[in-house]
Amino acid sequence: MIEIKKVDTIERLNFLKEKAGIEEKFVLAFEAVDKGESLGYCIYKQSYDNKGKILKLFLEDKSLADTLGYGIIKSVLNSMDLDGVRIVSWEEEDTYLCKRLRFMEEEGKFILNLEGYFSCGC
Repeated sequence: MIEIKKVDTIERLNFLKEKAGIEEKFVLAFEAVDKGESLGYCIYKQSYDNKGKILKLFLEDKSLADTLGYGIIKSVLNSMDLDGVRIVSWEEEDTYLCKRLRFMEEEGKFILNLEGYFSCGC
């Protein structure tokens, strides 16, 4: 069974950051795991001004973007929403996935307003 859960150890977070080439501090991550094997992850950050940014979505199998990628990002967005984040940005090339998640394209990046996002039957 595939589990998507927040990365809860600094060692695992640092491993994923290094694998993704991310040097920023104070980031968080969700990872999809099946029988102990990583299927993909998302690294993101949140700021004190109620803004968040998705830094990297990585999938071992790119053909799973529409399903597994969608699930990982929805988990991240839900966590951000619960933490009070209202605006999320994402510089992503997969415009289909972004639009499916209801991000709006603005100035070369995608923006999502989480106000009411999880209470509107999506």
